[in-house]
Amino acid sequence: MGAGLVKAAFTLAKNVGLDHAPTRLFVYMAVVAMDNDENPVYYGGRDDMARALGNDGEAGHKAVTRALAPLTAANLTRSTKASRGRRASHYLLDGEKPLRPEKEDGHRPVSNPELEDADRPVNNPERGTVSGRKGDGERSNAGRSASPLGVKEQVGSSRPIHKNEPNARSALGKLRAERSLPLSETELLDFAYSLGNGDPWAGYLNIKHATEAPITGANNPAAVLRRRLTAA
Repeated sequence: MGAGLVKAAFTLAKNVGLDHAPTRLFVYMAVVAMDNDENPVYYGGRDDMARALGNDGEAGHKAVTRALAPLTAANLTRSTKASRGRRASHYLLDGEKPLRPEKEDGHRPVSNPELEDADRPVNNPERGTVSGRKGDGERSNAGRSASPLGVKEQVGSSRPIHKNEPNARSALGKLRAERSLPLSETELLDFAYSLGNGDPWAGYLNIKHATEAPITGANNPAAVLRRRLTAA
Protein backbone atom coordinates (compact mmCIF):
# COMPACT_ATOMS: atom_id res chain seq x y z
CA MET A 1 0.00 0.00 0.00
CA GLY A 2 0.98 3.67 0.00
CA ALA A 3 2.96 4.29 3.18
CA GLY A 4 5.24 6.74 1.39
CA LEU A 5 2.28 8.30 -0.41
CA VAL A 6 0.51 8.79 2.92
CA LYS A 7 3.43 10.85 4.22
CA ALA A 8 3.56 12.86 1.01
CA ALA A 9 -0.22 13.40 1.01
CA PHE A 10 -0.26 14.58 4.61
CA THR A 11 2.65 16.98 4.06
CA LEU A 12 1.16 18.39 0.85
CA ALA A 13 -2.30 18.83 2.39
CA LYS A 14 -0.72 20.75 5.27
CA ASN A 15 1.32 22.95 2.92
CA VAL A 16 -1.70 23.75 0.76
CA GLY A 17 -3.80 24.50 3.86
CA LEU A 18 -6.65 22.04 3.28
CA ASP A 19 -9.46 21.73 5.79
CA HIS A 20 -9.94 18.59 7.88
CA ALA A 21 -12.32 16.65 5.61
CA PRO A 22 -10.35 17.09 2.32
CA THR A 23 -7.12 16.25 4.16
CA ARG A 24 -8.67 13.13 5.68
CA LEU A 25 -9.97 11.99 2.29
CA PHE A 26 -6.68 12.73 0.49
CA VAL A 27 -4.69 10.78 3.06
CA TYR A 28 -7.16 7.90 2.94
CA MET A 29 -6.89 7.69 -0.84
CA ALA A 30 -3.10 7.61 -0.47
CA VAL A 31 -3.46 4.66 1.92
CA VAL A 32 -5.28 2.66 -0.77
CA ALA A 33 -3.05 3.74 -3.67
CA MET A 34 0.28 2.02 -4.33
CA ASP A 35 3.66 3.64 -3.74
CA ASN A 36 5.25 2.04 -6.79
CA ASP A 37 2.57 3.12 -9.26
CA GLU A 38 3.88 5.60 -11.81
CA ASN A 39 0.52 7.37 -11.62
CA PRO A 40 -0.93 6.64 -8.14
CA VAL A 41 -4.68 6.18 -8.25
CA TYR A 42 -7.40 5.56 -5.70
CA TYR A 43 -9.45 2.66 -6.99
CA GLY A 44 -11.87 2.18 -4.05
CA GLY A 45 -15.53 3.07 -4.30
CA ARG A 46 -17.43 6.12 -3.15
CA ASP A 47 -18.95 4.22 -0.25
CA ASP A 48 -15.48 3.56 1.19
CA MET A 49 -14.60 7.22 0.74
CA ALA A 50 -17.75 8.19 2.63
CA ARG A 51 -16.91 5.84 5.47
CA ALA A 52 -13.42 7.33 5.64
CA LEU A 53 -15.13 10.65 6.32
CA GLY A 54 -17.34 9.08 8.98
CA ASN A 55 -20.53 9.03 6.90
CA ASP A 56 -22.54 6.65 4.77
CA GLY A 57 -25.48 6.61 2.37
CA GLU A 58 -26.56 9.70 0.46
CA ALA A 59 -25.21 12.04 3.13
CA GLY A 60 -21.85 10.29 2.86
CA HIS A 61 -21.77 10.67 -0.92
CA LYS A 62 -22.48 14.40 -0.57
CA ALA A 63 -19.67 14.67 1.97
CA VAL A 64 -17.31 13.02 -0.53
CA THR A 65 -18.35 15.49 -3.23
CA ARG A 66 -17.70 18.41 -0.90
CA ALA A 67 -14.30 17.04 0.15
CA LEU A 68 -13.21 16.29 -3.42
CA ALA A 69 -13.93 19.83 -4.66
CA PRO A 70 -10.98 21.57 -2.90
CA LEU A 71 -8.69 18.65 -3.77
CA THR A 72 -9.52 19.08 -7.45
CA ALA A 73 -9.22 22.87 -7.23
CA ALA A 74 -5.75 22.53 -5.67
CA ASN A 75 -4.63 20.08 -8.40
CA LEU A 76 -4.28 17.26 -5.88
CA THR A 77 -6.76 14.94 -7.58
CA ARG A 78 -8.06 14.29 -11.08
CA SER A 79 -11.13 12.09 -11.35
CA THR A 80 -12.53 9.99 -14.18
CA LYS A 81 -16.21 9.20 -14.29
CA ALA A 82 -17.57 5.77 -13.48
CA SER A 83 -18.76 3.65 -16.39
CA ARG A 84 -20.74 0.43 -16.64
CA GLY A 85 -18.95 -2.17 -14.56
CA ARG A 86 -16.14 0.22 -13.54
CA ARG A 87 -15.79 2.58 -10.61
CA ALA A 88 -14.56 6.12 -10.93
CA SER A 89 -10.80 6.56 -10.63
CA HIS A 90 -9.16 9.34 -8.66
CA TYR A 91 -5.53 10.09 -9.57
CA LEU A 92 -3.38 11.54 -6.81
CA LEU A 93 -1.42 14.60 -7.92
CA ASP A 94 1.15 17.07 -6.73
CA GLY A 95 0.17 19.97 -8.93
CA GLU A 96 0.93 19.14 -12.55
CA LYS A 97 2.69 15.88 -11.68
CA PRO A 98 1.73 12.55 -10.09
CA LEU A 99 2.09 12.44 -6.30
CA ARG A 100 5.39 10.79 -5.40
CA PRO A 101 6.04 8.85 -2.17
CA GLU A 102 7.91 10.67 0.54
CA LYS A 103 11.28 9.21 1.38
CA GLU A 104 12.33 8.16 4.87
CA ASP A 105 14.14 11.46 5.40
CA GLY A 106 10.89 13.33 4.87
CA HIS A 107 11.51 14.60 1.35
CA ARG A 108 9.98 13.63 -1.96
CA PRO A 109 12.20 12.89 -4.97
CA VAL A 110 12.48 15.74 -7.47
CA SER A 111 12.77 15.38 -11.24
CA ASN A 112 14.64 18.63 -11.89
CA PRO A 113 18.35 17.74 -12.16
CA GLU A 114 19.36 21.23 -11.05
CA LEU A 115 17.63 20.62 -7.72
CA GLU A 116 18.50 16.99 -7.06
CA ASP A 117 21.32 18.05 -4.74
CA ALA A 118 18.94 20.01 -2.51
CA ASP A 119 18.97 17.37 0.23
CA ARG A 120 22.73 16.78 0.16
CA PRO A 121 25.22 18.61 2.38
CA VAL A 122 27.20 21.32 0.64
CA ASN A 123 30.73 20.18 -0.18
CA ASN A 124 32.65 23.34 0.56
CA PRO A 125 35.91 23.47 2.50
CA GLU A 126 34.91 26.78 4.08
CA ARG A 127 32.68 25.17 6.72
CA GLY A 128 29.80 24.34 4.38
CA THR A 129 29.01 27.86 3.18
CA VAL A 130 27.47 28.60 -0.20
CA SER A 131 29.12 31.28 -2.28
CA GLY A 132 27.38 33.41 -4.88
CA ARG A 133 28.72 34.48 -8.23
CA LYS A 134 31.60 36.95 -8.02
CA GLY A 135 31.47 40.01 -10.20
CA ASP A 136 29.86 43.43 -9.83
CA GLY A 137 29.64 44.07 -6.14
CA GLU A 138 31.42 40.76 -5.33
CA ARG A 139 28.16 39.19 -4.08
CA SER A 140 28.57 36.19 -1.85
CA ASN A 141 26.52 34.06 0.52
CA ALA A 142 29.58 33.20 2.58
CA GLY A 143 28.59 32.58 6.18
CA ARG A 144 25.25 30.94 5.40
CA SER A 145 25.28 27.20 5.99
CA ALA A 146 23.18 24.63 4.17
CA SER A 147 19.75 24.22 5.75
CA PRO A 148 19.07 20.99 7.66
CA LEU A 149 15.46 21.04 6.42
CA GLY A 150 16.07 19.76 2.91
CA VAL A 151 16.56 23.14 1.24
CA LYS A 152 19.61 24.95 -0.08
CA GLU A 153 20.48 28.60 -0.51
CA GLN A 154 19.99 30.06 -3.97
CA VAL A 155 23.16 31.40 -5.57
CA GLY A 156 23.41 35.13 -4.88
CA SER A 157 20.28 35.10 -2.70
CA SER A 158 19.46 34.54 0.95
CA ARG A 159 16.18 32.80 0.10
CA PRO A 160 16.24 29.02 0.58
CA ILE A 161 14.93 26.76 -2.18
CA HIS A 162 11.71 25.21 -0.91
CA LYS A 163 11.05 21.56 -1.75
CA ASN A 164 7.89 22.62 -3.62
CA GLU A 165 9.78 25.00 -5.94
CA PRO A 166 10.22 22.52 -8.86
CA ASN A 167 6.47 21.91 -9.09
CA ALA A 168 5.64 25.58 -8.51
CA ARG A 169 8.10 26.71 -11.19
CA SER A 170 6.69 24.21 -13.69
CA ALA A 171 3.09 25.18 -12.92
CA LEU A 172 3.91 28.91 -13.14
CA GLY A 173 5.55 28.41 -16.53
CA LYS A 174 2.46 26.65 -17.83
CA LEU A 175 0.15 29.27 -16.30
CA ARG A 176 2.24 32.08 -17.81
CA ALA A 177 1.98 30.53 -21.28
CA GLU A 178 -1.73 29.71 -21.04
CA ARG A 179 -2.76 33.15 -19.76
CA SER A 180 -0.09 35.24 -21.51
CA LEU A 181 1.03 36.73 -18.21
CA PRO A 182 3.31 39.76 -18.84
CA LEU A 183 5.86 38.89 -16.14
CA SER A 184 8.87 36.61 -16.32
CA GLU A 185 8.77 33.18 -14.71
CA THR A 186 11.43 34.34 -12.24
CA GLU A 187 9.35 37.33 -11.12
CA LEU A 188 6.24 35.17 -10.82
CA LEU A 189 8.21 32.74 -8.67
CA ASP A 190 9.28 35.63 -6.42
CA PHE A 191 5.62 36.59 -6.00
CA ALA A 192 4.80 32.93 -5.31
CA TYR A 193 7.28 32.80 -2.45
CA SER A 194 5.90 36.03 -1.04
CA LEU A 195 2.20 35.13 -1.40
CA GLY A 196 2.78 31.64 -0.03
CA ASN A 197 4.70 32.86 3.04
CA GLY A 198 7.75 30.94 1.90
CA ASP A 199 5.91 28.06 0.20
CA PRO A 200 5.92 28.71 -3.57
CA TRP A 201 3.21 26.13 -4.26
CA ALA A 202 0.76 27.89 -1.95
CA GLY A 203 1.78 31.13 -3.65
CA TYR A 204 1.22 29.62 -7.10
CA LEU A 205 -2.37 28.79 -6.11
CA ASN A 206 -2.87 32.44 -5.09
CA ILE A 207 -1.41 33.63 -8.40
CA LYS A 208 -3.63 31.23 -10.31
CA HIS A 209 -6.69 32.65 -8.56
CA ALA A 210 -5.55 36.26 -8.96
CA THR A 211 -5.00 35.90 -12.72
CA GLU A 212 -8.32 34.26 -13.58
CA ALA A 213 -9.59 37.62 -14.87
CA PRO A 214 -7.61 38.69 -17.95
CA ILE A 215 -5.87 42.07 -18.19
CA THR A 216 -7.41 43.99 -21.07
CA GLY A 217 -6.95 47.51 -22.37
CA ALA A 218 -4.01 48.36 -20.11
CA ASN A 219 -1.12 50.47 -21.41
CA ASN A 220 1.23 48.66 -19.04
CA PRO A 221 -0.17 45.17 -18.33
CA ALA A 222 2.94 44.15 -16.38
CA ALA A 223 2.40 47.00 -13.90
CA VAL A 224 -1.28 46.10 -13.60
CA LEU A 225 -0.40 42.48 -12.85
CA ARG A 226 2.23 43.50 -10.28
CA ARG A 227 -0.34 45.66 -8.47
CA ARG A 228 -2.87 42.84 -8.60
CA LEU A 229 -0.44 40.31 -7.13
CA THR A 230 0.80 42.75 -4.51
CA ALA A 231 -2.79 43.21 -3.33
CA ALA A 232 -3.59 39.47 -3.43
